[in-house]
Amino acid sequence: MSSVWDATRPAPEIEGPLAPASDRKPGSGRGAAPLELAVRIWTRVEFWVISRVAVIGAILLVGSIVTAEDQPWDATSGWAAHRFAFFDSGHFLRTAEFGYFSATRRCCSQAFLPGYPLSIRALSPLVGGHEIWAAMLITTVAGVVAAALLWRLAADHGGPAVGQIAVAALALNPLSVFMTVVYTEALFVALALGAWLLARSGRWWWAGTVAALVTVVRINGMFLVAALALMFLLQLRQRRPGLHWYDGAALVLPALSLGSYFAWLKGQTGSWTAWQDAESMGWERELAAPWTGLVTGYSNIVHSGDVHLSSLADFTAVLIGLAATGWLLVLKRWPEAVYMGLNLTVLVCSTTLISADRYSLTWFPLYVLLAEKLVQPERRWVRVLLVTLALPCLVYCTVAWTMRVWIG
Repeated sequence: MSSVWDATRPAPEIEGPLAPASDRKPGSGRGAAPLELAVRIWTRVEFWVISRVAVIGAILLVGSIVTAEDQPWDATSGWAAHRFAFFDSGHFLRTAEFGYFSATRRCCSQAFLPGYPLSIRALSPLVGGHEIWAAMLITTVAGVVAAALLWRLAADHGGPAVGQIAVAALALNPLSVFMTVVYTEALFVALALGAWLLARSGRWWWAGTVAALVTVVRINGMFLVAALALMFLLQLRQRRPGLHWYDGAALVLPALSLGSYFAWLKGQTGSWTAWQDAESMGWERELAAPWTGLVTGYSNIVHSGDVHLSSLADFTAVLIGLAATGWLLVLKRWPEAVYMGLNLTVLVCSTTLISADRYSLTWFPLYVLLAEKLVQPERRWVRVLLVTLALPCLVYCTVAWTMRVWIG
């Protein structure tokens, strides 16, 4: 495995769809042999793939040693499958198998948007009808795609070394275990980066179509749409060749897809606020004054005299996110700042910071920004320090997940 932390090492030249915009040659990659293309892609995702193999191996190893509670899902899928499904995984699997509502259950799975459960249901026949393995197939493929697209975006900003560091930073995020199990993070990041890159290249109707998928995977897909809208206006102001004002209509597609889900919920429940009602009833999450989330998060760190690591991680993630947003504003990266800012605003203007650390996996501008700074040769010691700190935390979170200890 190449060292992503040695920024002075020359990276192999690359052409084709994964090349940074500054290095791409006209028509390059069209006639590349499949094996050559596969090798080129592998150099972009190798750290991610190897890290995921390690995380999966650790989950299975620890799971074989300790006894942990399992949720009652499809016993025929096997022992190994259940190592990757717990906590909110149950909502996705239940919805995929039975739908949102039944005679005995009316809340609160509707807080989770239908993109992931529908994908699970669609792919389950390919894996013997086992929803868990279908969910893992989606997560695994989406994780690799997300890594490749993050490399591409970061490389566009600073070259191949920046791309490698950005991917490594995402992989070493201690909460990246959630991009390896039955959760939506991997699918969301892959689709969000796909929409972002398509928009950057001026392919707005394709970007709008992919963004429409993003908004039915996680609600913060609408924050991505807001950032894309600003990106479109900036491109229009710059008179980008081939761009027309009516191309902005592509960004109506995400609103239609999410609106369709809310309209369906209205038909099922009689309320336009059914999604927010589920959030409030299931997790006591409601909008509040801007300082409420931070105050609550800080007070949750020390409760009854004990330090709660999960609350500390949530609070730390929000502070890092706020700093990154300010940094993006200073750099005048307006679309990225809007995306980050809206994500952070919802957190700090909430009655709780629960899962803020896990949400940081979706803040892809943060990883690009971090990689740009860490790539400098004189900051190699910072890279080494961050790896030294992140690895034990990743191990802890992986073991905690396997033992069913809440971490994000």
